[in-house]
Amino acid sequence: MPLESTSGNLQLTITEMLETLEDLDHSTSVLCDGIHGIGKSSIFKQLAKERNAEFIDMRLSQCEYTEVAGYPKDMDGKMVHLNPWWRTRIEECSAEGRDVVLLFDEMNRAHKDVLQSVFQVVLDREVQGWTFPDNIKVWVYAAGNIGDDYDVNMFDGALCDRFFRFELTPTVDEWTDWAKANDVHDAVVQFIMKNENMLDPVMNLGDTDVKQQSRRSWTKLSSIFNRKPELVDPDNTRRLQLLAAGFVGCKVAPKFAQFVRDEFKQLTAYDILDKFDEMKETIVKTCGAGSSEGAANASILVELCTDVLEKERMTAKRKENYQKFLDVVNMDILCLAWQSLMKSTKLLGIVEQLGKDKDFRKKLAAATSNNMG
Repeated sequence: MPLESTSGNLQLTITEMLETLEDLDHSTSVLCDGIHGIGKSSIFKQLAKERNAEFIDMRLSQCEYTEVAGYPKDMDGKMVHLNPWWRTRIEECSAEGRDVVLLFDEMNRAHKDVLQSVFQVVLDREVQGWTFPDNIKVWVYAAGNIGDDYDVNMFDGALCDRFFRFELTPTVDEWTDWAKANDVHDAVVQFIMKNENMLDPVMNLGDTDVKQQSRRSWTKLSSIFNRKPELVDPDNTRRLQLLAAGFVGCKVAPKFAQFVRDEFKQLTAYDILDKFDEMKETIVKTCGAGSSEGAANASILVELCTDVLEKERMTAKRKENYQKFLDVVNMDILCLAWQSLMKSTKLLGIVEQLGKDKDFRKKLAAATSNNMG
């Protein structure tokens, strides 16, 4: 785990972030930096759901001072600040005995006077004389975008000192695992598995008016394909490329269209597990041990097959076909497949069957030895 990023802050993956937040109590305010579209807000929302807490999302870039501090009003010669909606909701949660996750999103795009009110919330857990209720937990989180391509405000040292601060740097594997579990279209998932550098936007591009890809935009594009699957047609990718360009940009869209035309659905996990013998020629050509392209294809199919075997019925035929597939791939992919099998208790039946095969044991031993140097 890298302890420093280019911005000088702690870097955490999503897994590390969630583990770390569990170690912090509700009195510790947290500031999460990261590039746009990586799911910062969604992670905090999911965290609130897991804690059975109310999720309050304040988009500070769209807020005026009074929306945080409350609208000032003269009452009997005294200046008071009326409760804005978020404070009213916290008081309602207090009456219900329900905890709260309060997110100040887009914090470094807020006006200076808004930040001053937020500073008081973070520092004193109060604002304009109103204090957090003490019968419930209120977690205070903040999120902001980073990079030279964003029009943002710099935080002063006093504000930063009040936060536990880190930069969220989710891995590609974290996104693909999430994507496969949340019905992101196979064409998108397979493309990203093969082109990891095209998942997130290019930092410091210079021209901030150019549409770029992001995890969020790939998910939006996927929703179109799920609604109209006929668009993912290898024989006619014109409409697909036009849609992709609007979501992920004109540089990535042609590459995605080419992938759909030339590679997507060339092979699926079900071709491997259920139709190996009739698809053998294509499998050997696509995933054979003789080329880096074959290794890349085989690597993707190992993951897809593992998913199917974990979630669906594992028949004797599927075990047999998967072993035939492992006889085709190179040594590195064989080791990758074996590691994937060993991680899941649901796949121990395949591990046991493979372990009984003398020839397979010899090949695995040679592959393991080769990978160890």
